[in-house]
Amino acid sequence: NKLQNWWNPSSADGENPYWVLNRDINTNGRQRVLLMSSLAYNFTRDLKLQLRTSLDASQTSLEQKWYNGTFNVAPYGMYWIGKGEDKFLQNDFLLSYNRDINKDWSIKISGGGSASKSRYSQLLSNTGLAMLIPNLFALSNTNQPVTTYNPGARVDVNSLYAFTTIGWKNAVFLDVTGRNDWSSTLPENNRSYFYPSVGLSALLSDLIPSYPSFISYTKLRGSYAVVGNDAPAYMLFRTANLFAGGNNGYLQLSNVLPNTNLLPEKTISTEFGLDIRFFNNRLGFDITAYKTNTQNQLFTVALPVGSGASSSFTNGGDVQNKGVELILSASPVRGQDFHWDLSFNYARNRNMVKRISDQRPRVVVPANDSYFKDFVIAQGEPYGQLYGRGWLRNEAGNVVVGSDGLPLLTEGRTVLLANFNPDWMGGLQNTFSYKNFTLSFVIDHRQGGKLVSPSNAVLDGLGITERTLQGRDGGLIFGKNFFNEYTAVTEDNKPNDIPITAERFWTYVGGVNTPIGEAFVVDATSTRLRELTLGYALPLSIVSKLHIS
Repeated sequence: NKLQNWWNPSSADGENPYWVLNRDINTNGRQRVLLMSSLAYNFTRDLKLQLRTSLDASQTSLEQKWYNGTFNVAPYGMYWIGKGEDKFLQNDFLLSYNRDINKDWSIKISGGGSASKSRYSQLLSNTGLAMLIPNLFALSNTNQPVTTYNPGARVDVNSLYAFTTIGWKNAVFLDVTGRNDWSSTLPENNRSYFYPSVGLSALLSDLIPSYPSFISYTKLRGSYAVVGNDAPAYMLFRTANLFAGGNNGYLQLSNVLPNTNLLPEKTISTEFGLDIRFFNNRLGFDITAYKTNTQNQLFTVALPVGSGASSSFTNGGDVQNKGVELILSASPVRGQDFHWDLSFNYARNRNMVKRISDQRPRVVVPANDSYFKDFVIAQGEPYGQLYGRGWLRNEAGNVVVGSDGLPLLTEGRTVLLANFNPDWMGGLQNTFSYKNFTLSFVIDHRQGGKLVSPSNAVLDGLGITERTLQGRDGGLIFGKNFFNEYTAVTEDNKPNDIPITAERFWTYVGGVNTPIGEAFVVDATSTRLRELTLGYALPLSIVSKLHIS
């Protein structure tokens, strides 16, 4: 179809953007209701009870029209219609006791519980790929209707929890919490899981006599916490799909076996921090160091061919994150009418997959562009590794070029292409105030990290980017005047001097079918203006006349 397949009618590539805009029509609707009620009762001045209930309910609708001639996907047109329901109901109670025992000691104790229910369902119908009358969008306009119903996940979680804060001289605070959850998605023996936390903070500026006057505030803090998490629904039983056909339909079992011994996921974190301010809070410095380990994560392991399934669910893994966060704040100017406040933040995180499973030390996470690259979680490697096809190298690490001047390629996605995690991230916020006017802006910066761009692979393969201009008349030599960050040799280990054309190279490594990931690695460093705000505060003399509080 030359209208829809606009640039190369003999292939399955290159959808006409105007056809996609006007002839592949998707309409999505959502109606959402949020309800919440709360009741509080004070038994005494120190003891009170709070009851709450909330509902978050939504209904979604879908209508999709693919016109006759939608190349490759629906050559005779297609019509979809569907609806879904999503509900989350939560009830909780909290009993709180707050009292100053004497002039030095205070205590706050709270205990409560909650019960939550999550429900989801979806119904979809479509005409299939055989509409009787072109572009008549009705479910009756077909002899092959297809209807699917997804009962969705049903998850119930009940919880009991308690937390207390003990204060001494309003300067030292000890926080202790404990929570126990019971989840319907876990097996009966492991359905209950407990996770505590403890934190200690001290205001040194209030504790130490004769503290330096130029230091306005000093706070030390440390904490240890464990956080539990349940599993997704339907991991305990083997699921099945029912399809129309025959006398009574067809039943297809899931190819993933359940695990009746699943454990809850657990994250253990340790954190230490210092918050110090100088010169009547005009200069501040806040630093935090942390380490977290996430364990018992859920993934699948492969099974033998004769088992009747391809994989099974299991627990395992230990992914560690550690890093530092820094906030520097200052008020360089504090005048009667003019103020200037600024804040700079810096964050550096390093992660490592310390352990996955002895049965499966390497996990490939599914992605939308899995034809191009693999997101791999591997034991002993940092989190965020991207693998794909790349240049074939010899023992010395040099890229091997064939007799036609093109680099030889690996057969599989064995080349480490990139890691998307940044070296560090930062931000700068400036706020200027003059009388009732305020101007503020936020700049974010991301330093380091690399990505692999499927968009560049397609555009370069089509020859419509600036970097494909070089060498259109020939003269490109891989490893010399082209991709000169690599050392390229021929198959007999001589320096590469074979010229090629831009068209030959970019159609070889680019396109939409099997592009070569190593050719399209890009630096993820970026600086952007995140926010710009100009405000004006109405004078109190005007606001008071409007009866607005």
